[in-house]
Amino acid sequence: MLNDNEKWAGALLAKRQVLPRWHSPQTAAERGERSGNFRPSLRDSKPELKWLTSLEEQSQREQPHAAIELSETAYILDPKSERWSSPSSTGVHMLWSKAANIRFEFAANPDNSRQLTNSEFARLEISRLRAILRSNPHLALVWSEMARNYLILGDDTKASRSMACALGLAPNNPYLTRASVRLYVHLDQPDRALNLLRKNPATRHDPRLLAAEIALADAGKVAGNWAAAAARIIGDANYRPALVSDLTAALATLDMANGKHKKARQLFSRTIAAPSENALAQTQWASERDSKIVIPHEAWMTPGSDEARALAARVNGDWDGVLDAAECWLDSEAFSSRPAAMASFATFTEEQNQRSEAIASKAIDSNPHVSLLWNNRAVVRAYLGKSAEAFADVEAALANEKSLGTQEPVLFATLGLVAYRRGYPSLGNSCYAKAINTLNKDKRPRSAALGMLFWIREELRYDPVAAQEALAQIKKTLPRITNGEKIPEMESMLSAVENELLQATLVPLSGTEMPEDPRLNEVANEYVPERDESLTLPVLAKSI
Repeated sequence: MLNDNEKWAGALLAKRQVLPRWHSPQTAAERGERSGNFRPSLRDSKPELKWLTSLEEQSQREQPHAAIELSETAYILDPKSERWSSPSSTGVHMLWSKAANIRFEFAANPDNSRQLTNSEFARLEISRLRAILRSNPHLALVWSEMARNYLILGDDTKASRSMACALGLAPNNPYLTRASVRLYVHLDQPDRALNLLRKNPATRHDPRLLAAEIALADAGKVAGNWAAAAARIIGDANYRPALVSDLTAALATLDMANGKHKKARQLFSRTIAAPSENALAQTQWASERDSKIVIPHEAWMTPGSDEARALAARVNGDWDGVLDAAECWLDSEAFSSRPAAMASFATFTEEQNQRSEAIASKAIDSNPHVSLLWNNRAVVRAYLGKSAEAFADVEAALANEKSLGTQEPVLFATLGLVAYRRGYPSLGNSCYAKAINTLNKDKRPRSAALGMLFWIREELRYDPVAAQEALAQIKKTLPRITNGEKIPEMESMLSAVENELLQATLVPLSGTEMPEDPRLNEVANEYVPERDESLTLPVLAKSI
């Protein structure tokens, strides 16, 4: 596992928590994520009847959300329920079934000659939802869809306001609570998400909400009194196994973190018997840290398991597979930066570069403040020969880090890559040297070694002999740095560099330095000062 100092480049891989998904109502319905927790065959159980009675009482008091949740719950328990077939529930049914249909209707129309981006779909959807709210402002699910689509557009303020309206109308709706938790985590407000869960009386009875509470409490090192409720739920046969799987995965992850590996394996074994796609992804993540956790073949039939497939493809160095799964994952959670951050590292072929650029671009629309996305798009654009666009991206990432009061040396290396590709190898050399020196001082040997491989890849075009010497040194160093752990990104980059070395002429390019670029020098001097141009690639290769 990557240590704390290595997280900027591998944050998605270092730690994963069982946090709620936030899909559209239609996708949520297709994947069984709606309100009901119990098996339909057990619809006469006392907890179910008590919950329905409570909803009926609220509905009689004309609370707008109660009729919605009453009809949803009744439908899950019994599709033939009179509650569901009543005239007051017709609009609810149509909202759930058609909330995301604008995308499918567009795709099915032969007059639409091009595919719209997620942002374009979000704008169309917001216009449609506004029209619905003008005639009926009490539809909580419509407000939550407004929030989700605003998040896709990167408008965090309007997303937060829309979700506040949804919660005001239906404060304890399980679907809305999960959506709100995901929103607040996305907005880097985990305390607010945890507080929302702990105020909701349904959390002690809803395994997915309880799983989120455990994950957030663990991440924030906050104590909780959820143990008794968790033990009761996972031992209650009334709950559908797929709905309990998130909870068992959260408990297993907690045990793994606390060194209780045998207990963790037992819980993951229960998780994977009938997993949700979220639990499957968590188990895949855990299996990469414990080889005794094995995922059976049938578990991969779980609908919507895009993240799990992306993680599994990465382990095998299958970057085309990572891209395939990440594209589906991003379409499903279009506001998330996670699928793009993973996929945009697939930079080993021309086609992969093109796909990685497109995925990163989609995610940047929703996450303009995530420096990692700008960095990764700068890299693939540099490899695609789009040096001007790559320079703009790395400059945006550097400016963003400065506004946050942080400094990420990986960006120094990316600026070095851009300098090389724009024809300034001396400047590129000094930026890479500064990056490697800083990473060494920060005790981040894995990031330093990976940065060296990127640097060697560039130096092959200018000084193949020095690049060969540095590569030989890095290959000697890697076993010590990795401690035998398989790091697919590093293995793939090493393979790419070795392949390019076989094709190198071993004749250094001369007279290739371009006329001075004032803006490039200005950015380098501002963000990467005190560069030492005397440090060479072979010398620094020995310093890691």
